[in-house]
Amino acid sequence: AAGLTNGLIITRLRITPFIVTLGTTSVFGGLAFLVTNGKVLYQLPGPFLDLLAGKFATIPIPVVILAVTAVLAVLLLVYTRFGEYCVAIGGNPEVARLCGIKVSAYLVGAYVLSGALAALGGMILVARLGAADPTVGTDLALPAIAAAVMGGAALRGGEGSVFGAVTGAMLIAALQAGLTLINVQAFYQQLALGFVIIAAL
Repeated sequence: AAGLTNGLIITRLRITPFIVTLGTTSVFGGLAFLVTNGKVLYQLPGPFLDLLAGKFATIPIPVVILAVTAVLAVLLLVYTRFGEYCVAIGGNPEVARLCGIKVSAYLVGAYVLSGALAALGGMILVARLGAADPTVGTDLALPAIAAAVMGGAALRGGEGSVFGAVTGAMLIAALQAGLTLINVQAFYQQLALGFVIIAAL
């Protein structure tokens, strides 16, 4: 629903995507506070926690979900018309439109898919924490951008790969874990991430 909302606002009202997603981030954050009354929710159902934060044999389920999602994303981007058109639109939406691609429809589809994957990531994070905090994830935008950029994605669109994004995410996670292990304070870690994005660009 969040992805569909973003997609429709961007395509129907023709507002810059960055501005729309920045604004709706605030709206959705406010809705999270309304739903939870600003409180952290505990006592989540055991099956939910086991399904998303348990283990499959000895492998953590989030790792299994990552692998399956990455494979499906590669298949979608490389072997389907939807993926091919999304890459074309990212490269140059006007040229894509002139080639007969229904740009608005594919953009909305991409935002819906993005919203669904964000929801999956949110559920995994909640399951791993064992609690639903309305403020959780608000500090993940910068690392997510850094991961995509380090993985070779162009901020203007049309470039990048699933393998690159996963690799970038692992590098960012390793960087953050390393800085935490050597007792670097959180705000210095944020500085480091900012420098990483600039250096990668």
